[in-house]
Amino acid sequence: MLPPILPDVAATSIFSFIVAWNPYLIARIFMSSIAQLPLTVGVMPLFEGVHDWGLMMAAAVLVTAPLVVLFVFVQRHLIVGFGAGAVKG
Repeated sequence: MLPPILPDVAATSIFSFIVAWNPYLIARIFMSSIAQLPLTVGVMPLFEGVHDWGLMMAAAVLVTAPLVVLFVFVQRHLIVGFGAGAVKG
């Protein structure tokens, strides 16, 4: 029973990881220590009072690069998962 649902499980796992990667609001409100902040919130002190676009773009690449690499490796599993969920019968 596992082989037919494996693409669906992979697609759900990937989407769950992407959603969990960016808990900006919850981390910004409840975390007080900078050492415990996720990467997306941890780069925000770099931007306070600074208008250096190069620094902002470098931080944006740093934050999004792991998701892009993950997506490159699991793209075919996502496509198979989408197709498996769309077929009736």
